[in-house]
Amino acid sequence: AAPCMRSFRLARLADGFQRAMARWPMGTTIANTTVLWVVSDSLSQSIAPEQMDLGHDWARTGRMVSYGVFFYAGLALKWYDLLERTFPMTSVRMVSYKVAADQLMFTPITASSLFFLTTLLEGKSLEAACEKVEERLLPTLKMNWCIWPLIQAVNLSVVPPCWRILVINAACIPWLAFVSWMANKRTDTATAVATGSISWQPWTKLSDGIQEEVV
Repeated sequence: AAPCMRSFRLARLADGFQRAMARWPMGTTIANTTVLWVVSDSLSQSIAPEQMDLGHDWARTGRMVSYGVFFYAGLALKWYDLLERTFPMTSVRMVSYKVAADQLMFTPITASSLFFLTTLLEGKSLEAACEKVEERLLPTLKMNWCIWPLIQAVNLSVVPPCWRILVINAACIPWLAFVSWMANKRTDTATAVATGSISWQPWTKLSDGIQEEVV
């Protein structure tokens, strides 16, 4: 009886989310993004050794959530709608086009904008924001391309369009935690990670089976 009840509750939750996405797509996406960015950044801070002794940095979480709410949520909603209208079928060829467009166009834009905008929200200069993008974008993309093409191939071929942002956000909690760490890490350590001279040991907890170094 208990498993049946849990399945019933999950089905009702799924139905409620689908109806909310149909009626209030932007508001639902923003709410979902807010929760997941708070969880991801909190996870990132909880396993980063340099942050453990300092306590939770709510200003940092606020910057990450602001990026997610005011930039990423609306952009992602429009982007996946555009992908679906441009490549409407789920054949291998069409899914390949979707994944290629997502990884080669959308991902570099969102990753670079994250580093750039969160640096500005810290009160730093345009020059500092550009330097952070230059320093951290490539290693982030390298790791992204090791993980996300397969996830997106499944997401863009099997998952209904109204569920895709939720699936992406839920699947990428560890990934967002890593990106949050990259966005807020000290420059010297991030440079060492980028060049492969040190590994990012905290992330072994999140990436079982994935190499810890960005070569």
